[in-house]
Amino acid sequence: PWPGPFDFAAMNNAAARLARGQVLAFVNNDVVADRPDWLRRMAEEALRPEIGAVGAKLLDVRERIQHGGIVLGTGGLVTHAHRHFPGTAPGYLASLRATHRVSAVTAACLAVEAEKFRAVGGFDAAAFAVDFNDVDLCLRLEAAGYRTLLVPGAVLYHHEAASRRWNPEARRRHEA
Repeated sequence: PWPGPFDFAAMNNAAARLARGQVLAFVNNDVVADRPDWLRRMAEEALRPEIGAVGAKLLDVRERIQHGGIVLGTGGLVTHAHRHFPGTAPGYLASLRATHRVSAVTAACLAVEAEKFRAVGGFDAAAFAVDFNDVDLCLRLEAAGYRTLLVPGAVLYHHEAASRRWNPEARRRHEA
């Protein structure tokens, strides 16, 4: 339970303070894993000294790509790469066939070494309580010298907004 208004960044920062593991895995409650190797794949990458945040390929209920990494500057501020491509699509230049560097990944399913997360101050709850805290985290990890990776071999299903529906207030906040 989290009293008060929804604050993704503060909730997950509090959870990270309680965690004792070497790797933190942030997984939304509307994400479903049906393959057993996703966490191992992501953790192996997150433990590499030069790597910061690690994301998974997320599919929607129609087997389309919901998240294939985050691209900065296209279609507005940020865009999910390969959004709505078929889930088996190879991606631009076959980028969905191999682990590769991206600008950012969604915290709907994000792994990061706990020490690196804490070193950059975790999620910025003051500026990004609900939206874009994941992009901000990835950019701060990058500034600290860590690369962000997408691991397309780690595949999960994201029932995006299943637990938190879009409403006028959420849309205004996101657009702001």
